[in-house]
Amino acid sequence: MTLKTVTLGSRFFYFTMTPAPCSRSMIPDTNVGGNITTTKLDERVPHDHPLRSIKTLFDQALTHIDWKLSLIYSERGRESIPPERLLRALLLQILFSIRSERQLVEQIQYNMLYRWFVGLSIDEAPSLWDVSAFGNE
Repeated sequence: MTLKTVTLGSRFFYFTMTPAPCSRSMIPDTNVGGNITTTKLDERVPHDHPLRSIKTLFDQALTHIDWKLSLIYSERGRESIPPERLLRALLLQILFSIRSERQLVEQIQYNMLYRWFVGLSIDEAPSLWDVSAFGNE
């Protein structure tokens, strides 16, 4: 413990300096990557979450237009995002008032609830997801 004196004009202030106790937040995080995940996103979403019922209704609605969506798929060309996933993502944008496709893509990158709703797994890298996906599809 050290004593420090500070003079401001004619006044003296004394401060005692003690080292801060080491807390858990100061310990560096050594568990940064390379983990193997055995959990499914479905297990992380609460059973009474409102998006569960919305997803069920939306999936039922998609079954009615499945034949139209199957016409969009191509046998050739580069891999694309399934239209069902794009529609789910756009529904999230409406429900959560996400202002732009850029913010939507960013949210899908790290928000587990959004990944579950769209149909991405926790380990699946959304490499095709960028802003241009919504303009072209």
